[in-house]
Amino acid sequence: MFAWTDQRLRWLQDAIDYTGYYDEIAHYIRPCLSPADSLCEIGCGLAGLSLALADAVRDVRAVDVNPLAVEWADAVIRDRRTENIETAVMDWRNIDRTYDVVAFSYFGAVQKEWKKLESICRKYVVAVLSAGASGLGFAGRLYTPDWDDPNGRETVPTVRAFLLEQDVPFTLAEQELEFGQPFSQREEAMDFLDCYYKIEGETAKRAYLDENLEEKDGFWYLPKRKRSGVFIIDMQAARQVFP
Repeated sequence: MFAWTDQRLRWLQDAIDYTGYYDEIAHYIRPCLSPADSLCEIGCGLAGLSLALADAVRDVRAVDVNPLAVEWADAVIRDRRTENIETAVMDWRNIDRTYDVVAFSYFGAVQKEWKKLESICRKYVVAVLSAGASGLGFAGRLYTPDWDDPNGRETVPTVRAFLLEQDVPFTLAEQELEFGQPFSQREEAMDFLDCYYKIEGETAKRAYLDENLEEKDGFWYLPKRKRSGVFIIDMQAARQVFP
């Protein structure tokens, strides 16, 4: 079972900052947002989506059950002087108010918790989900973090099938974006492989890095393409067809 650690949090934050992944994802979401909107990101982790969308709405609430992740998100929010994001350590299913927009990234809620989403969202549910295995070819088969493994989780194909079956109105934008990992030292990449890649033996790991790790100006970088889809689900229309 996946568990946050300081190192895992640092790796993820470095990847977000270097690739601008959530800024790219935000381009697909902004058209449905209004400056008067309230937005809640559930299962927020480091609140990357909240930070990318904060300037497009009135206020944001980012919630997650993990206090370590929320503490990290708080530090980034303070560092960026983003004043309209509030965080909370809580199970999102205990939310007792409504928001104009409810958003989440690589988190299952559409099929599993539709009625709860319906009860807390007035206008749009935004779901950023895996469109398949991370990466391309050999790298994609090896990269298997717990949150990014589509087996048994909500993905673009499963959620699309669910919404079509229920005749719920939605739009879907699929994309493949860079979301690789920077490292300050080459040996740090070995630790990353130990944590996230299914490669047995030191020799095989070093061979993989020799082939894939890129030396940049003062740091190292392990490329990875992330295939995802952004669902915009019209909850006002959905209530008419899926009461």
